[in-house]
Amino acid sequence: MSTNYNQSAYNQSFYKQYPSATGVYPSHYGYYPSARYQDSRVTSYVPRAALSMAGVGAIVGGTAAAAKNIRKLKNAEITHEEAVKDTIKQAAGAAVATGTATAAVGATGVTGVVSLLGILVVATGTKYLWDGITGTE
Repeated sequence: MSTNYNQSAYNQSFYKQYPSATGVYPSHYGYYPSARYQDSRVTSYVPRAALSMAGVGAIVGGTAAAAKNIRKLKNAEITHEEAVKDTIKQAAGAAVATGTATAAVGATGVTGVVSLLGILVVATGTKYLWDGITGTE
């Protein structure tokens, strides 16, 4: 004579004791797949990288503009106010250009020399457009 037991009841009690056997873990929300333990931030590095590079671009562009404007100030070609305005415009333009280029190339997923060329092309085009819109040299 065989033992008659409810197979589904056995399975339920087994999986309650060993939830990892099903790949489903308990929570106060109910049961959900174990995929929650995987890093789901696959593309979130692109916005962060773009913002970081925009900051770097602002620093580099602002430094270059400040050096140029200091020389113009010493030669009395521009006033202090014009120097500050130009430095801010140049820093903002460099930030927009590098941030845009990083986001565009990062979104395409290319790497190596192609990504470097892509960043150069997009940043140059963006800075050219920025200078045309803002009227900077």
